[in-house]
Amino acid sequence: HAKAFVEAVRCPVDLVLAEEGMLAKESLLMAWLGMLPIRVHRLPGGHHLHLDDEAGAQAVADCFNRAFAAP
Repeated sequence: HAKAFVEAVRCPVDLVLAEEGMLAKESLLMAWLGMLPIRVHRLPGGHHLHLDDEAGAQAVADCFNRAFAAP
């Protein structure tokens, strides 16, 4: 179901992945994401990098701020 949902999305998509997070270690998922029109941002840190410290929260916010600023 998740694959069908993602393939049906017709808007720009940004995905933030922590380098030490759960999803980043799934090679099949990473290969599949490489075939989709999704911009993947890999950031240092663990699964909850946006909660672990201020630097992680800022790094995630920076990814989305760039996306929101795009024309």
